[in-house]
Amino acid sequence: MESNAPKTPMVSQETMSRLETIDRKLFSLKELFHLDLLLFSYYEAEISMADLAYMKMSDIDGDRLNCKDCSYPNADSIPFEKEAREIVSRYKHLTDNGHLLPILGSKRLTKKQEYGCIKRLTKQANYTFRKIEKMLECERITWRGVRLTFVGKQLEDGVSPVALYAFFGSTVLDIFERYKQGSMVLRVI
Repeated sequence: MESNAPKTPMVSQETMSRLETIDRKLFSLKELFHLDLLLFSYYEAEISMADLAYMKMSDIDGDRLNCKDCSYPNADSIPFEKEAREIVSRYKHLTDNGHLLPILGSKRLTKKQEYGCIKRLTKQANYTFRKIEKMLECERITWRGVRLTFVGKQLEDGVSPVALYAFFGSTVLDIFERYKQGSMVLRVI
C-alpha cells in the first residue's frame, strides 16, 4: 500500500556544503546557534534535537560520542567528528550542568518545561532555515531532509544498506524508495 503523505524533500549535498561555508556575519548569535545545531546533527549521524538536549560532556569518550541513551541513531557510540567538536567548543562557555550544548539553559526544568523548550527552539530554528533558504535560493531545509541527505550520502559512499538500516531504520527505506522512483542515483558497492 502506497502512502499519500507528502515526501520530505532531501537537502542537496550542494546546499549542505553551502551551509557549512555560509558567511556567518549575516546572522544573529541565535541564528548561528540554530545553524550550528543543524550542522552538528548532520555531522553526528542525525542525533535528534531532543536527544542532543540531554547529551553531556561526559558522553565524549576520546574520538567517540556515546549515544546509547539516544533514541536515534541506533548505536552505542559514533565517531565524534572534528566539525562537531568545533561546534561544542564554540558554545562551551554557555553550557552548564555538563551539557554538550546550551539547549535547555541553566534553570531546573520539569520534563514538560524541557519538552516546551526543545519545541520552541526547533520552531525558532525553522524560522532561521526559512531565512537561509531565501538567502541561498535553495530547496527547503528541514531536520528530516538533512537526515535523508546524510543517509543518502552514506549509501553513495558505499556503506552497506544493511548496516545503515540497523543504524537508521526506516529512513533507509525512504531513500531506497526515492532511488526506485528515479529521484536519486546511488552508487551501491
